[in-house]
Amino acid sequence: MSARVRVGLIAGGIGLVLTACIGSLLGICGPAVSLVAGAIAGYFAVKQENPASQSESGKVGATAGAIAGGLGVIGQIIGGIAALTILPPLLESMGNYSYSSISGEATYWLSGAATALCFGGIGVVLAAVAGYAVGYISSNKPAAPTL
Repeated sequence: MSARVRVGLIAGGIGLVLTACIGSLLGICGPAVSLVAGAIAGYFAVKQENPASQSESGKVGATAGAIAGGLGVIGQIIGGIAALTILPPLLESMGNYSYSSISGEATYWLSGAATALCFGGIGVVLAAVAGYAVGYISSNKPAAPTL
């Protein structure tokens, strides 16, 4: 297993747990966790693989960041399901919530799942970009010459 995959999985696993916890409380913060996980994964993947050029370092960092961000999507979905499960009893206890029909309940669950997937997708993009940027910047090799 290459360093970019290994580091991406390690950073992504940590990010998955953090995103699940944070996503269940405040879903919009999940992409920020993926951003940090992608940057960390990109940095350590480049330091372990030591690519030949800055552009190759960026690619290594982007791959590791995307893997970390992909695991962040899973954490975002877990956090979203947790929030959707916790919220109805809390609102019912305050007297502000009731399903009027089965379509209302379906809309509740589908919109919540779509929101979690949307935030997770944003997290993947941010993680890949952060991994690329950190990998490119942290490389001590010059950029490949263009002809």
